[in-house]
Amino acid sequence: MLRTAKLTTIAAGVLLGTSCADPLPAEVTPPRQVLELDGLRLGVSLDTTVILVGDSATITMQLHNDNATVVEISFGSGCQILPYIETASGAMRYPSAGGWGCTQALTSLTVPARGLVTRSYVVRGATATDDRNGASLIPGQYRAYALLDAIRSQQQLRSPTVSFEIR
Repeated sequence: MLRTAKLTTIAAGVLLGTSCADPLPAEVTPPRQVLELDGLRLGVSLDTTVILVGDSATITMQLHNDNATVVEISFGSGCQILPYIETASGAMRYPSAGGWGCTQALTSLTVPARGLVTRSYVVRGATATDDRNGASLIPGQYRAYALLDAIRSQQQLRSPTVSFEIR
């Protein structure tokens, strides 16, 4: 018999009874980002550390399950494993608005026992920033990392960062 561990996320809007237009109450603090949570780890890699303008590279994000049981994660939105790219000084570049617009649909993700789930995104070197088909970034130094949408209200799984350059 296969045992399944279940982790559940709750969208902040549902938890707080707010809509997108409502300001968050002053006592709400963002979740603390952690590198390991309940036997889960996020990894991120890039297939090259130098991307020339006109070329592209793939960011690969892996959610590792170190548990001996399957983990099923339920989400309060379409956001699951998300890439973020910032400049070397910490300014957010992708997504350009600083956060993801996610569908308001309940979704789930099943991670096999001692296995992983992989998601990939394309990064392009460009002369102008454009988020329509992946991240298009102008020349500069960048860091990429991945976040798993909050599993608990006070903790959020984050990968280590990887550095790369657009020339």
